[in-house]
Amino acid sequence: MNIREKTYAVLRKRVADKKAERVRIVEGLREDERFDDMLRRANSLRWDCVLQKGEEQQNSRRLLQETEQQIERYLSEKGYTKSILSDTESCDLCHDTGVYNGGMCSCAEKIRRELTLGRSPMLKEVPDDLAEVDLSFYGERAQTYKKYISFLKKAVVNGEINFAVIGGKTGTGKTYLGCTAAKECMKNGGDVLALSALNLNQKFLAYHCAFLEAKQELWAELAEPDLLYIDDLGVEPLLNNVTVPYLYGLLVERIDKKTIITTNLDVVKLEQRYGERIVSRLLDKRKGAIMTVEGEDLRF
Repeated sequence: MNIREKTYAVLRKRVADKKAERVRIVEGLREDERFDDMLRRANSLRWDCVLQKGEEQQNSRRLLQETEQQIERYLSEKGYTKSILSDTESCDLCHDTGVYNGGMCSCAEKIRRELTLGRSPMLKEVPDDLAEVDLSFYGERAQTYKKYISFLKKAVVNGEINFAVIGGKTGTGKTYLGCTAAKECMKNGGDVLALSALNLNQKFLAYHCAFLEAKQELWAELAEPDLLYIDDLGVEPLLNNVTVPYLYGLLVERIDKKTIITTNLDVVKLEQRYGERIVSRLLDKRKGAIMTVEGEDLRF
């Protein structure tokens, strides 16, 4: 189940839970015979207002108004409004369907964002858009970082580059830039998964050890997102028959999807560690590119 399917599933459950809670509350209130009598009297008077004529109808309307006022006062004393007595939609735009104007409604989009940030917590602390990066933080190197940002936005987020490797020393802002690019993709409606190389390696191991019926779902989590962000490739342990073959298989399957990788390793060390086939995939002239973030540790 991809993030969009999960979003609509969560929305449906929330709507169903809301209705069930409303029914539970109303049933509890109706255990009070006085309130139950008010509701029954109001329903009977509504029929009288339809069926009766003339003065009798006017009397019924007056009595109905008085009864409804009594109901509202009773509910107010209990901490509720009259809306508790009927199903009300949470969203006036999509009427709780999650779809509006042919796309995902803002109410569903809010859930999608919650789900994405829940499974990719490293995206929580970065801006929603590369254009929102505060260049003043980089001081004299601001213009250089502006070029990095421009490349990521034009060539990766909105362009044809599918494999982007962000290299450079520790503390040069690789993770910040990569996560912000991933979050912009999420903001634009993309299904995004962001995780560390250590976490990715654990998922590879879980897939390797899983029973056949569980493998498809475990692999789909990594292969299906519109953008996969892998942070700090090279720090994870190389597990025999796991790390390299599954990384290669994942990159092959994601040839038409976006993958952003940050690493402290240069091209030579990447090839020494992961092999020529993986580096060749990442640096494919048609779909891949490497961007080296130069400079010293910004944390100091």
